[in-house]
Amino acid sequence: MFIDGSMLHVRDYTFGRERKYSYHWQKGGELLIRWDNAPHWMHLQTYPHHKHVASEKDIQESKEHNLAAVMDFIVKTLEKRT
Repeated sequence: MFIDGSMLHVRDYTFGRERKYSYHWQKGGELLIRWDNAPHWMHLQTYPHHKHVASEKDIQESKEHNLAAVMDFIVKTLEKRT
């Protein structure tokens, strides 16, 4: 949980050589951003890495591919708000 009351839910696991992750940042039950690497959205340059911003329908490229990068993004975002 972060200082603004938002929360990050983390799933990151490996099956053999295949890694699957989902980092779900939410506040009050509402999606802020979810990063994941589900093999959808082949048109994105960062495929399979992508993020859903405030909605399942707003799909964007993502350079954040691990927990450290996602945490850095969240901390910088929260610092801008204060």
